[in-house]
Amino acid sequence: MNMAIPGIPKILEKQSPTAWMLKVSSIVVEAQLGIDFAEYYNSSSLQNQTLVNGLSTPPPRAKGMCFIIQYSQSTWRQFKCCLWEEFKTY
Repeated sequence: MNMAIPGIPKILEKQSPTAWMLKVSSIVVEAQLGIDFAEYYNSSSLQNQTLVNGLSTPPPRAKGMCFIIQYSQSTWRQFKCCLWEEFKTY
């Protein structure tokens, strides 16, 4: 994944990812580049995709939806609503 921010140095071959991340995401680097990393992330497609993925899956212990009856209204009530819609439309 190549999601490089302009001006951020790439990680060196044997450099610790943790140390590199702390170095490049510091307030000093933000000031030097004139970038607010929080705003940059919030306006990125990565943040949008993460949000969509998070909202697309239910929490681990969530129960499935269960309805007591199949329809919200009785058959007679549904028939009357359909008839009324036909009457209003034509």
